[in-house]
Amino acid sequence: VEVNGDVTTLQLTSLLSQTEYDVAVTPMYDEGPGAPMLGTAITDVVPAPKNLQFSEVTQTSFRATWDHGAPDVALYRISWTKKGENNFKNV
Repeated sequence: VEVNGDVTTLQLTSLLSQTEYDVAVTPMYDEGPGAPMLGTAITDVVPAPKNLQFSEVTQTSFRATWDHGAPDVALYRISWTKKGENNFKNV
């Protein structure tokens, strides 16, 4: 990405969560490129889903809904068990 010489900040977007990136900022002069400044940054962990709610409760079922924690989640694994037990079932 190239920006004007008076720009000193840039939001990098469309990155993957929990990913380490190397960044180089290279000044460009009329005579050519100068020495780059190098840095490393790691994007944050994907936040957990939010706002878990239950509806359509019957004697044998209920609906669970939630809000996305982040747009780059590939899938959700849904597990459940009776309270106090550890034999989880998965969808």
